[in-house]
Amino acid sequence: MVPSQLTPEQIAHVSGLVAQYISTQRKRFYPQTVPLTAPQRATMAGFFLPQVLEGARVLVLHGLRVENPPFYPPQ
Repeated sequence: MVPSQLTPEQIAHVSGLVAQYISTQRKRFYPQTVPLTAPQRATMAGFFLPQVLEGARVLVLHGLRVENPPFYPPQ
């Protein structure tokens, strides 16, 4: 792995952009989410604390995609 060429200031800036993007997407999609089902919780029980699984929510997007963040270069 190649060490980062970013300065601490650049890392802080990019981290802030990522956090803002995640927050925006969460606000957009959260109203449509549902709690995990019992089978979903059971499948993941060995990896997460019960409190985490009880608070987790899921949304399956049909015909939609989460858009790339505005700072992500187009491909």
